[in-house]
Amino acid sequence: RGSPFDATVLSLFLDERDVDFVADAGFDGAYSYFAASGFTEGSSPGGWRTLRQRMAATGKAFAPSVGPGYNDTLIRPWNGGATRPREGGRYYDEMWRAALDASASVVTITSYNDTLI
Repeated sequence: RGSPFDATVLSLFLDERDVDFVADAGFDGAYSYFAASGFTEGSSPGGWRTLRQRMAATGKAFAPSVGPGYNDTLIRPWNGGATRPREGGRYYDEMWRAALDASASVVTITSYNDTLI
């Protein structure tokens, strides 16, 4: 830390157990990764403000991940439950709105490469 090679290191956030895990493991924060709303607690936009606040209380960041939709069934045919249609851009807009409403200082994008809709 404090060197020219310093980095911000984020953990994957799946559920409430990760609040303590991130703090105990020394990560700088966590990100939700999954662009499928509701796939995990961390990928549920309705909870992002609370997650950001809980992480901030431990001195850590929460970075929600947004995506334009999600469909990886061409490479993971068993994963149809995670499919989220683009809805003409509305899905992406709603994800961004939720990230901004959560007052996130960092937002990640997952990913056009995983989206085969």
